[in-house]
Amino acid sequence: MKKFFTLCCCALLGSVLAQAQISVTCDGVEVKEGDVLTFYAAEDDFGDYTAGPLMDPNFKNTTDQAFDITVKVKTSDNAKNGGLNWCGITMQCQDIKGGSEERTGTLKPGGFGLNMQLHGVFTKDNFKTYEASVTVYKGMEYVTSFKEVFIYDGKDHTGIATAENARRVSFDGQAVHYSFGSAAPRALRVYGIDGQLVRSVALASQRGSLDLNGLQRGVYVYSLVENGQTVKSQKVVVR
Repeated sequence: MKKFFTLCCCALLGSVLAQAQISVTCDGVEVKEGDVLTFYAAEDDFGDYTAGPLMDPNFKNTTDQAFDITVKVKTSDNAKNGGLNWCGITMQCQDIKGGSEERTGTLKPGGFGLNMQLHGVFTKDNFKTYEASVTVYKGMEYVTSFKEVFIYDGKDHTGIATAENARRVSFDGQAVHYSFGSAAPRALRVYGIDGQLVRSVALASQRGSLDLNGLQRGVYVYSLVENGQTVKSQKVVVR
């Protein structure tokens, strides 16, 4: 019995050490063991209906040595044959088929880390909720687990049935213009194609513009964050 207890303590210690070497955040907030991250679908400028942040959750190496992490995703039954599209870790976008998938990537010290980039993809008026259980390993060591929930309910204030009327965001080549039908805590964030945040502003008014003058010419992605959730993301070209 004493030997068994010692082995359990060692396993627990290994898990704690692994967690200390990796930080997991979503929208800058720490993702803790067992957390549920909920994302609501919104219609983008291309008429697609997706739920999920552009990059987050984000995994970062807090040590000075590179190491590999493996991220495993298990989907809800209704997403076993499509509905969840995964771009992160390996930067290869594809639907998760068969109900599960795992990806391995190298987590280098410093830098921007690795992003989850998991999205729920919906067809119009086909109201569904997809779930994904995410488990993270450092090599063979368990690090943490959390759940992502992707909702297209058609009635929520962040659902796509009201999204078009509730918020309008457009880009004219130099600035991102926004107009909202109601007040809410919001922010606009602009990222380079490498995932680096290059501009961010809290939106105190319901109507205005974010000027992108001063940025180098190229492709960027802006994200609208509302009530702590990314509700719209769009690629733009600054000329």
